[in-house]
Amino acid sequence: MSVRELSFQTVYDVMYKDKYSNALLEANLNKSNLNERDRNLANNIVMGTLQNYLYLEHVIAKLSDLSYQKLSKSVKVILTISLYQLFFLDKIPEFAICDEAVNLAARYAGNRSKSFVNAILRKAALMKENQSMFLDQLSKKEYLSIKYSFNMNIINQLYKKYGYDKLESMLKAINEYSKTSIRVNNLKADRDELIRDLRCEGFVIDESEHPDCLYISGHANPSHSRLYHEGKFNLMDKGAMELVLPLEPVEDDVILDACASPGGKTTYLSSLMNNKGEIHACDIHESRVSLLQGNIDRMGSKNIITHVKDMTILENEFFEKFDKILLDVPCSGIGVSKKRPEIKLKYEYDETLLKTQKLLLEQSTHYLKKHGRLLYATCTILPCENEMMMDWFLKNYPFKLVKMEFIMPNENSMGFFYSLMEKIND
Repeated sequence: MSVRELSFQTVYDVMYKDKYSNALLEANLNKSNLNERDRNLANNIVMGTLQNYLYLEHVIAKLSDLSYQKLSKSVKVILTISLYQLFFLDKIPEFAICDEAVNLAARYAGNRSKSFVNAILRKAALMKENQSMFLDQLSKKEYLSIKYSFNMNIINQLYKKYGYDKLESMLKAINEYSKTSIRVNNLKADRDELIRDLRCEGFVIDESEHPDCLYISGHANPSHSRLYHEGKFNLMDKGAMELVLPLEPVEDDVILDACASPGGKTTYLSSLMNNKGEIHACDIHESRVSLLQGNIDRMGSKNIITHVKDMTILENEFFEKFDKILLDVPCSGIGVSKKRPEIKLKYEYDETLLKTQKLLLEQSTHYLKKHGRLLYATCTILPCENEMMMDWFLKNYPFKLVKMEFIMPNENSMGFFYSLMEKIND
C-alpha cells in the first residue's frame, strides 16, 4: 500500500467511520511495508489533513462549480489530502500530487471523477501563493472556525469568554506541534541513566524543568523501545504530569482514581508515593481495566488495586474511605486535539456527558474523609465542563476551593484544567 492510499483510507475511516485517528494511523502503519521516511510522510499527511480539515473543505467549496455537499465522500477525502500536500508541504512536486490524486480517484471514486479532481487541484496550484483570498469576507467567528479548523460549536462557546485575540492565540497553540514527552518512572529508572540509554537507542532527548519529564524525538516510536517495555518510562504529556501534582500524594495516603484507565496518572501517583500507601483504580469496562492492569504491571506499581466499577453509581464499600480522590472525568477532549484532531471537527454539545461528569462528582463526595481533597480534572478548554461545572458543584456540596488552574496548550504541553477542592464539615 502506498503512502497516499494509506493516508486516504485512514482519513476516510476517521471522518466517516468514527475511528480514532491516532490509534487507526498507528495500526495502519504497523500493517504496512513502508520505510521510515514514508511512514513519517503518511503520518504528516494524515494528521496535517485532519488538523486543517475545515479549511481544506472551505477551499474545495470555493474552487468547485459543484456543491461541496454533493461530492462523494471519497472525492472529498482525496481532495483534502491532496490540497494539504499542495498548500502545506513544499518538497512534493505539484505534478506528483495531482497524479497520485487522479490515481486514487480512479480507484476509489470512479473514472468520471478523475477530471474533476485534476481540475480542482490545478486551480488550487495557481492560488497557492494567495491563500488569504479564501478567508476574505468571513465574520470573525467564521474566520477562526475555518482558519484553525474548529467547528462553530466550539467557537461559539469560547468566543464570549475569551474574545477574538485571546481565542485565536489559544486555537493556534492547540494546533501547533508540541513535543513528545515521557515520564521517567522513578520506581525502575534513574533519570540520567535513562537519558543515556535512550540516546544509545538513537533517540534525541531534551531535558525539561519538570523533574520527571523528558522530551523525546527521533525516527522510531518510543513505545517500541525496550526501555518502554521494561517500564523505565511512560508516554505522558507534560501537562498531564503537572495536573497530578496538586493532589500532593504522600506515602500513607489512601487514594481513589475513579476513572483510571489507561493508567498514566494512576502509575504516576504510585511513583510519587514510592509504591507505598494504597491506590484504588476504577474504570467502567473490563477491557479498560485490563489495559490499566497491563500498564500497572509494566511500570512496577505494587500499591494499586484495580476494580471494574461504574463510578456514577454509589459504592457503599468506599464510604469515607479515601484521603484524596483523583477524578479525571470523561470529557470532550478539545485540549488534546493535537493528538486526535477529529475531536475539534466533530464536537457537539453533549448533555449526557455533562450529566455523567455531575454524577461522578456527586458520588465522589461520599467517598472522601472529612477534610479530604478532591482533584477534578479534564483535558478540555470548554467552560461548561470546567469552571461552570465547578460553580455548580461548589454551590451544591460542602467543599471549598483550594486551587483552580488551566494548563494552557503550548509547544511543551497540551491543554488541561483542574480544580482542587477540600471537603468541609456539613
